[in-house]
Amino acid sequence: MAKDITLVLPGLRRFEDEVYRELLAPAERLPALELIIARSRNNNFAARNLDQTLWRLFGMPPIADAGLPAAALAHSLRYETSPDYWYMHCDPVVIQPNRDHLLMLGNSMLEFSEQEALQIISDINGTYDDQPWRLKLLTANQWIMEMPRAPAIKTHALSSVTGEKIYEFLPTGGEAKTWHALMNELQMLLHSHPVNQARAASGLPAANSIWFWGEGRLPVAAARPNAWAQCWSQHTSTLALAKLNKIPHCDLPATANDWLKLAMPPGSHLVVMDFLDAPALFMDPALWWQALSRLNAQWLAPLLAALQNKTLTKITLHTADGGIFELTPARAKRWWKRIKALI
Repeated sequence: MAKDITLVLPGLRRFEDEVYRELLAPAERLPALELIIARSRNNNFAARNLDQTLWRLFGMPPIADAGLPAAALAHSLRYETSPDYWYMHCDPVVIQPNRDHLLMLGNSMLEFSEQEALQIISDINGTYDDQPWRLKLLTANQWIMEMPRAPAIKTHALSSVTGEKIYEFLPTGGEAKTWHALMNELQMLLHSHPVNQARAASGLPAANSIWFWGEGRLPVAAARPNAWAQCWSQHTSTLALAKLNKIPHCDLPATANDWLKLAMPPGSHLVVMDFLDAPALFMDPALWWQALSRLNAQWLAPLLAALQNKTLTKITLHTADGGIFELTPARAKRWWKRIKALI
């Protein structure tokens, strides 16, 4: 029965960046991706980033500049989540002090155990037991604040700050100074915490700060959610939006061949992969190209073969920055559309 796939791939279009082009040239060919780009119908999508792309793909009402309520969505995957409470990420991070600025390195290198994270969270909650918020574990590297009212601040997603100087991205708003002070206090707590000291003594990365982001309430489900047959991802907000809108959702398989065996229901399938984004954020073209090459070999080439033998009726790529590439079996046969190297 008819089946098509929509892939959301933030970071895909880095090959259009002149810096990348200069550093990567000459690069290996990526035949499947090159054909998809050359022969697809190109459209524009009214979304500037991954948050806005997901919001629209799930049929949610516009979020403008408020940002995705990522913390509430993430919380809903593990805990009962009240629509009356506010939630905000308070993630452990590594910040690199330089001579004239502080650089956000993120937290992918931390690899806390859950026990280590719970020990730190327990001590933070004990220290601030007079405050209206409570800190909860989502994963070892993702911690969530639950609070009865909205903090009067605006934050920036950790993914958008990683690799950047942090001063331009600190919380703003009427209560910004309060949250800056709390951030400083938590930095001191982390510096002296036994978990971090033990990690440092063992040569392991230690969290030296936290990062507030993704504040908001749990949204209501879309009035008319888009009719996805199934949603596939490891991306937290994607899975949470699927759960909110009662769309069947699964962890992302390793390859497209695995997905083709598992994706039994007919209809439109949504696949969200954000692994191209992390290396791109660090401006490491070689690492990004390796990830793109794996995507081409493990996903795009098998999907293109499935399209050509009509197992799939359409492949749609969303670049999560407003770009869409739509390829059908008929368009894939347009031999007169010249296929070009990306670099």
